[in-house]
Amino acid sequence: MREIHDFNRGAYAPHYDTLMGLCPSCFYASTWNANGLLGKVDDLREFDTRIKPDILLMQETRLRAADRITVSNYTLYSPPSRTHRRSRGTAILMKSTINHQYLPNPTLRYIEATMVIVNLPNIPPINFVSAYRPPDKANVIFTLDFESIYAYNTATFIVGDLNAKHRNWNCSRNGKFGRQLANFAGKTNAKIVELDTPTHFHYRGSSVIDLGLARNIPYGINSYSLTDLPSDHLLVKFLIDTGTPAEIPRKFIFQLEKI
Repeated sequence: MREIHDFNRGAYAPHYDTLMGLCPSCFYASTWNANGLLGKVDDLREFDTRIKPDILLMQETRLRAADRITVSNYTLYSPPSRTHRRSRGTAILMKSTINHQYLPNPTLRYIEATMVIVNLPNIPPINFVSAYRPPDKANVIFTLDFESIYAYNTATFIVGDLNAKHRNWNCSRNGKFGRQLANFAGKTNAKIVELDTPTHFHYRGSSVIDLGLARNIPYGINSYSLTDLPSDHLLVKFLIDTGTPAEIPRKFIFQLEKI
């Protein structure tokens, strides 16, 4: 039986190896709100050994200054908190063999962020940003921090837990911060890359708050969710197909055997 799956708007993925074989030109980025990383390091190492993402952008790591985590063949970047928290909020785990540059964060007021510029062959560099907007920041315009991040590099991909709800990305309502993000994306000609299904699960309800904001990235970007790592947030994977223009999204075709 043959099925055609278009992951441009997000879906639950087939086996990861299937997608790797179908998209050799893809750069594989993942975002994961760990909800505390220290007790999940073995899960993280197993995931990276098995899946081998190019970059993993994490939020709510809750790492202290003295905490040290190593993963074979990867480099971890985790700056101090910039929203006056005692533990670190974001981190990036970058495949060491990929040419990249770690950027100390600009002065940010409302979000936690870790930034790495990735240099891929034959395309302009892309600034990958792991971002987390703490939910206790109430009367702020958090997208002002995104303006500071934009200034670092033309092509920017901000991903993470933004705690911003909007019907445009399949939430049940439009929240204040969701409206901020939707308006900011429209004014800056950026694209929200979301899933059709919830990424965060809570006893008060589920929602789509783990997503991406892509600016000046002229390639097809597909998103889908995985349950490979433990948390109340799903792992969200983004396939940036550097061989496909954004206006011609690729359809991934794979075979399913009849049982």
